[in-house]
Amino acid sequence: MPPSAGDNYALLSPPALMVAGLCAASFLIVMTVLPAGSLARNLAGDRAGGLALILVATCPALVSRASNVIVDTFAAFFALWSLYFCSALVKGTASGDNRMRWRAAFAGAAAGLAFASKYTVAVVFAAVAFTIVTLPVSRSSRFRLLALACAGFCLTTALMAPAVIFNAGAVWREMAATAHNYTIMTSAPGYFGQAVSRSELGWPLVIAGGLGLLLMLRAGNDRPVALGWIVFGIFLIGLFITKPFQPFRNLLPLVPPFCIAAALAFDRLLKWAAGRGRAAFWNSIVAL
Repeated sequence: MPPSAGDNYALLSPPALMVAGLCAASFLIVMTVLPAGSLARNLAGDRAGGLALILVATCPALVSRASNVIVDTFAAFFALWSLYFCSALVKGTASGDNRMRWRAAFAGAAAGLAFASKYTVAVVFAAVAFTIVTLPVSRSSRFRLLALACAGFCLTTALMAPAVIFNAGAVWREMAATAHNYTIMTSAPGYFGQAVSRSELGWPLVIAGGLGLLLMLRAGNDRPVALGWIVFGIFLIGLFITKPFQPFRNLLPLVPPFCIAAALAFDRLLKWAAGRGRAAFWNSIVAL
């Protein structure tokens, strides 16, 4: 890189590395709609799944980063898969499904892949652990499921981020240096100010997502899923909220589940409208 290039990421070399990274990042952003739609469909039916597909596919926070090679898009993709398997654990318990062990292992493995993508997103495992320990099963079953989740997490971490195990000292030093940089750099506005901007989520999506989470908390079947998302959000936001440097990309893994919550809110609105003969009007509102 020539001295005049400064911090221009587009001048990294070799170019083939950038092309490969762009293709991978774009692919994962596009593929993120699949677990999002499937998760919403499992929670509230086909219409909610379709709405979630649309919201995730068009959310500016995700779309604008599809052309950037950043680890956050990878972390968001795998974190969503971890939350997907957490939801499957909850729904499987309710229906008596006997595939709980596989789902616990896959939830942990996806969390490990998120960790390998970006170290701070390892906190998604808090949602996995919370989901398992709150399942209405015996204590021994919870222990086995948690052990399988931990095994999946450790296995994918060892395969995809072996430096965490074999060169842990260097990894911790780099993490400490990065954390220090967040204390000497500044940015404005903060996370909330960026979230409500049109370039990230925007006010309508923020309001709909918050309302969707509240509705999930009120619904008995969806409450464990919502609580797992909230636990993940609290841990992830807690890592960065006190820092003066607050790039929104740090919270990108929270965007897909937030879009899903918004889709559930819109779906509930349409159901309410249909019951009162106002479906056409509210369908137009949701479309807008």
